[in-house]
Order: sequence, then structure tokens, then C-alpha cells
Amino acid sequence: MRVSKQFTFDEDEVREWCDNAGDSNDIHLNEDALSDNPFFDERVVPGMMLLDKVSGLITQWSETQGDVTPVISRMSNTVFHEPVYFDEEIQIAIEQEDAEDDMRILRFEVTDSVAAEPRTQGYVTVYLL
Repeated sequence: MRVSKQFTFDEDEVREWCDNAGDSNDIHLNEDALSDNPFFDERVVPGMMLLDKVSGLITQWSETQGDVTPVISRMSNTVFHEPVYFDEEIQIAIEQEDAEDDMRILRFEVTDSVAAEPRTQGYVTVYLL
């Protein structure tokens, strides 16, 4: 079963998340600092914020599994191919890859409407209690 959801991250949401997480990285918060940055032309959404949304989507996915509580054991092989920018619409999708007893391995992807390849992808090991 595949579960997906659209997201857009505006400046206020990113600032609040960074404040709560203690993330003060200029690539997220300071547009003026990007003039010296060789990698990014504009501010980017924190990678951990994207993974936070993946984690939340796992709860939605678990509802398709019956009356269970998902417990994330680990995220692995996470690759950030391309950044996600402020006010850009993306989609996060989760799909089960493998199952063994109460353990599930889920694959996740962060995509946009243009790119053929995922911007971010990885795997999550989840136990269902």
C-alpha cells in the first residue's frame, strides 16, 4: 500500500521548525549568506524537516495496517539528491518493500512535479505493536 501527501514549506514554518530544533544553519535562515555559498542559490528546507514529515506520514501508512502502533527503529540509506526550496510543492510517498512478522521495511521518496528522479529517498524500518 502506497501512501503519499503533498507539502509546501513556507518561511514561517521553516523558521518555527528551526527554532524548535535548534537549527541555525544559514542555508535555511539567512538569504544574504547564500551569496557566498557555491551550492545553493536560495534557502533550502532542512533535510531533517523532510524526514520529520516522512515520520508523520508513517502514522498515516500504519492506519492501513489495522489497529497497530508504528515504532520507527531506524532510517537508512537516506540520500539527499537535490534540495527542496521554500514555497516549492513536493510529494512524499511511502511504500512497503518487505515484511517479516511485526517488522516492515518502507521505502520513501520526496519528489516534485518536474523531476523524474527522487530528490530524497531512503528506507525506514518500522515495528508494528
